[in-house]
Formats: sequence, C-alpha cells, structure tokens
Amino acid sequence: VDITMMSSGNNQLLLLDNNAKSEDIVDDEERDTFNGLKGLKQSVQPLRRSKTMELISAQPLRHILSLSQTPCFGFDIGGSLTKISFFEPSRNSRWNVHDKVKAKFVTSSTKYGDSGIRDQKLSFPWRNGTFHFIHFQTHRMSEAVSMFKTENLLQKNEVFYATGGGAHKYSKFLTNELTVRVKKGDELSCLISGLNFLLNHVPDECYYLSDPASKKPSPKISWNIKKEGSVFPYLLVNCGSGVSILKVDSPTQFERVSGTQIGGGTYWGLCRLCSYSVLRGDNNKKNNGGQGLSEEKKNDIECTSPETLTFKKAFELAMKGNAKKVNMLVSDIYGGDYPQCNLPGDLVASAFGKCISIKDPAKSLSMGDIARGLLDVIAMNCAQLAYLNAVRFKITRIIFAGNFLRQNDLSMAMISYAIHYWSQGVMKACFVKHEGYFGSIGVMLLPDKELITDDDDEVNNNNDENTKNNEKSNEVLTTIEETTTQ
Repeated sequence: VDITMMSSGNNQLLLLDNNAKSEDIVDDEERDTFNGLKGLKQSVQPLRRSKTMELISAQPLRHILSLSQTPCFGFDIGGSLTKISFFEPSRNSRWNVHDKVKAKFVTSSTKYGDSGIRDQKLSFPWRNGTFHFIHFQTHRMSEAVSMFKTENLLQKNEVFYATGGGAHKYSKFLTNELTVRVKKGDELSCLISGLNFLLNHVPDECYYLSDPASKKPSPKISWNIKKEGSVFPYLLVNCGSGVSILKVDSPTQFERVSGTQIGGGTYWGLCRLCSYSVLRGDNNKKNNGGQGLSEEKKNDIECTSPETLTFKKAFELAMKGNAKKVNMLVSDIYGGDYPQCNLPGDLVASAFGKCISIKDPAKSLSMGDIARGLLDVIAMNCAQLAYLNAVRFKITRIIFAGNFLRQNDLSMAMISYAIHYWSQGVMKACFVKHEGYFGSIGVMLLPDKELITDDDDEVNNNNDENTKNNEKSNEVLTTIEETTTQ
C-alpha cells in the first residue's frame, strides 16, 4: 500500500525526452504537464553490477539462417523449460536423408514424449523457410536427449546451438551423448537479438490489452512497432524462472538494470509445496469416507498431485481460483475505500494476509485459490519493478516477455492494470507472441565469433583462476613488505 501511495505522486518526475514516438501513449493534458518539466534534469546512475553490452550485427547472407539451405535447431535451456526454435528452409535438392528426418520429426506431430509440445500457432514464414517452436521441461533433459538419439536428429560433429544457463550446465552431457559440438551464446545477447529480429519481421509480434484499467483479461490489440518509427529505447522485462529487466537503447546496445529472484520458477515451486499441504489434509478426509469434502476439493485431489502438477496445470488451477479468499484488501482494513490516499477498497493491502485469520485453511481454501493468489503476487511484483525502472530511466514503453507469461492471460491483465494504474496511463505494457523463444532464435542469429565452445570455457576458467592466484600472491607480497617495513 505504501508503494502504491508513493507512485501516484512520483509520476510527475517522469520525463518523456526519449527518441521513441510517444504520441500514441500520452494524451494532450499529460503531454502539457511533461513539457513543463522538460527543463528538469535527472541524473540516472546505473546499478553497480549493471554492464552495458553491445551486439555485433550479423552481416547479410553471413550467418547460418541465410547461408544454410538445410534445417537447423536453436536451443534455450532454462531452469524450468527448454525452448527450441527450428528453422525449416523451403525444400530443395540440397536436402539429404538427415535433413528430411529432422523436418518430418518436427512437423509431423505437436507432442513429443511426456512434456514436449510444439506451439503450432506460433509458426511463421520467413524468406526461404518457416520457423517452428517447441518446448519441454528441462528436468526431462535425459529423455529428450534419448529421443534425439533414437530419432537420429543430429549427426556426428554437428553444431548444437544453445543458450541459457543449461547450455553450460548440460554442455558436456550433450557433447558426450549426442557427439555434437556445442556452441553457446550469451543469454542476454541472444535474448535481445531474437526479440529485435521478431519485432522487425513479424508485424503482429507486439500487442497490448485493449482495457488496461481492468484487472480482467481484455481483447488484444496488435501493435506494429515498425510503423510507429523507432521503438528505442524500451524496457524488456523477461519473466522466466526469475526476472531480468533490460534497458535496450538500440538494436545493438543494451544493459541489464535490474531483476528479481521471484519469477515463474517461484510460482511453480510454491504451488507444488502448497499442494502437499492441501492434499495432506484432504487425503485424511478422503480416507475417512470423504465426509466434508466438496466436489471442488475432490477435483483438487485428482488434479494437484505434486508429482503431476505441471506449469500448465498450475495456471489452469489459478483460473478457477479466487485470490480474494487469501489476500487482505484495503476494505478488510478500512471497511471500504481509503479516499485520503486514493486507495480503492478492492486494492490488495497484504498478499495472503487473510490467511492469518482463517481457522481451517485446508477446509476453506482450494488449491486454485492459493494458485491465483501466488500468480497475482508474482505478476504485481514484476510490474512494480518494471514501473520503478521505467521512471528511473524515463522510458514509457515496457515489453514483458518470458515463459511465465506464455498463455497466461491472468498475469498479463494484472501487469497491464498495474502499469496503467501506477503511471496514470502514461506508460504502456506491451506483450509479445513468441515470449520465451527469443533466446533460441537469437543463438542462431549471432555471428560465430560471439559463440563459445567448451574449450573457450576452460580457457576462461583457467584465466579467472590465474587472476585469482595472482591477486592472492600480490596480497601476500604486500603483507610481507608492510611487515618488513614495520
């Protein structure tokens, strides 16, 4: 509540002096207000750990997607999900038997194994081919590798393009099991490269919600950024297992300015933990003949087993839940609105605060209520950080992406509402169709000189170790000299 109160007053400090076209975002009254403040100067210091990075643009007809007439994969191995982009060039005489096997495997099905799914609606044509997109749960990596071997999808010594933390974690495993050459791209570089590629080649890639003042999902409106002129600068809020916030200044320059450990992995993990507690109490009642169990509770027992509670099922549960059963609202404290601070009664004052006074949570709450409460907490946290960084860097366009938002209309609505509420309609929360797949596309777009191999990793590790040893030696010598002097 305190942060919400603060936000309405601090919007006056937001200066719209960037190069993006903001006329479609700011109305005349707001523009006059900001024009009156353009004389103010705000010194924005980057975080101590932030680092401006530059991408080396791939030359036309230089990289794999332009040169190759054969199918190829790009992998983004995250903590929760592994995302795969597959480029299928138009069929021609250069295809060999292995190329045909790859294309047939990807396009002949939409499900692979127990957790592999192809997002058929996301496929799109580009130049001489088509992009396809697949994802599976990372903890099933061994099964996925076995399938790749069984289906003979990768040839010996073929390049395996990968990014994400798992590209390093599983590099030797992939090399040994698949006999491939793993080439890894920096996660953030691949992310920006892939996003900029999609924004430029997919006209309806970006969209926003038609009613940002509502907490409920509303129709999506496509936004062709290319028609609006330059989109830079913008904030990219990547909501994956955790959350990273990037300030993108140009097609080749970006900076990680903030982030949080509370993300999609948090949601999934807490849902599984809570399901143990919910099911423990329900199973005791079920063993006693099911007395006192509602039909909703019986469905919970069938659907929320921790062993089978997938990311998708957790979202489906949240859609059936009611967050008001777990959250303490302003009206629960004041009996209604709090007009002195302009706080409506339905505003959340304390997430899960109502659970303090619930005598029998296992009886009063469903797993769906808990899941919805968790979903809203994480969405609002992401939106809060995004808004504060947008004010800090004087940016009005915020793009939210990542697997946490894929097919998650509830969180998108909450984020859109929060950004609209805190900024008083000045900022626009935008979303993208291919959230989660930017890295897997970007790793195929980066020039080879920006990719590293296991040998490069070993050299870097050795250099880091030598640097540390040298620093320790210097410290010892300094100590000896000081002791001798004394």
